[in-house]
Amino acid sequence: METRPTASILIIGDEILKGQTKDSNSHFLCRELYASGVHVLRVSVIPDDIDVIAKEVLEHSKKFTFVLTSGGIGPTHDDVTYEGVAKAFGEKLVLNKDLQAIVMQLCLKLGLDDGAALKMSHVPESAEIHNTGNSRIPFIPIVSVKNVFIFPGIPSYLELAFMKLKSIFCQKAMPYFTQNLYVQVNEFDITEILNKAVKEYKETVKFGSYPDLDNDYYQVKLTLEADSKSSLIEAEAFLRSHLPQNSIVGQYPPNSPEALQALLDIGKVNQELAKPVKDSLKVLEECFKKYSPEGVCLSFNGGKDCTVLLHLTYLYLAKEYPENMPKLKVLYVHSKQSFPEIEEFLNLSVQRYNLELLSYEQPHYQRAYATQPLPTPHKLNL
Repeated sequence: METRPTASILIIGDEILKGQTKDSNSHFLCRELYASGVHVLRVSVIPDDIDVIAKEVLEHSKKFTFVLTSGGIGPTHDDVTYEGVAKAFGEKLVLNKDLQAIVMQLCLKLGLDDGAALKMSHVPESAEIHNTGNSRIPFIPIVSVKNVFIFPGIPSYLELAFMKLKSIFCQKAMPYFTQNLYVQVNEFDITEILNKAVKEYKETVKFGSYPDLDNDYYQVKLTLEADSKSSLIEAEAFLRSHLPQNSIVGQYPPNSPEALQALLDIGKVNQELAKPVKDSLKVLEECFKKYSPEGVCLSFNGGKDCTVLLHLTYLYLAKEYPENMPKLKVLYVHSKQSFPEIEEFLNLSVQRYNLELLSYEQPHYQRAYATQPLPTPHKLNL
């Protein structure tokens, strides 16, 4: 049983069906509605035909919480969306004088005659007018009839109008909890694992698998979507524990400008993350103003804190030296009690970040000699 608001999108226009115009409106609307927690269940492209529009509008208005149409509200003979919507609900087209006053301002600005404004001001008799402009910037208002919202086809107009009215569609919706995993193995090699995850969490999580044949860094993008954060975390942990070891990577190579930008973009969304990332990058900037990259060495033991520092430092240097990035030095103290997994992660990090690794064995002195100097660090031959 669907508990979220649902939506369908009707893209209206012969030019779309003939391939003369590329549709970007459905992509924009799907993205914005999904981000707000509205479940888009249908996208249809239909011609400028009153009967077809009426049939689709009536059918979709009964099935979905919202119907959003795009196109067919201009001044020309083939702009018949208002007529189609009126026929869908058995209504007449009537002149809406409030709408006419606003449209008249726009037509004067665009150099159109009164006839254009008159045609664009005839709407179904139960129509509600949503003014998305202001006295300084006249803009075509959005007309709604019942649960059908009629948007213009020009992408820039549609996008501005939708953002003004976005709260109407999102007031009863909760955002989805989502996560993407990027995997460096072939999709066929993880099919069985993915099927297990789908079976295990079929009631709470939706999974998607999308190969990227043109990507040199990862081969498959896995998507997870849930209504609760706990369900998402549990399903992600399941996948991480079952996928081949070290096969999950970031969306971008660590040395790419896109990797740093992606991290900054996350900070824009997550305010708790934004400040520490910004402060850390400021410290790194001050550090490398005082010292050359050759004169800086990070302490690294494979733990989460130093791994975050390594990643931030690497991204910073990749941005500052896009053509010839210097090798970053890290210092590792090898302990006899070290776990094999740490050694494996160390080797992986050296390869992934192209590090110059300095290491030395942890000294095993008696307590009385604990103050003696430590051995000189040396390169570890990996």
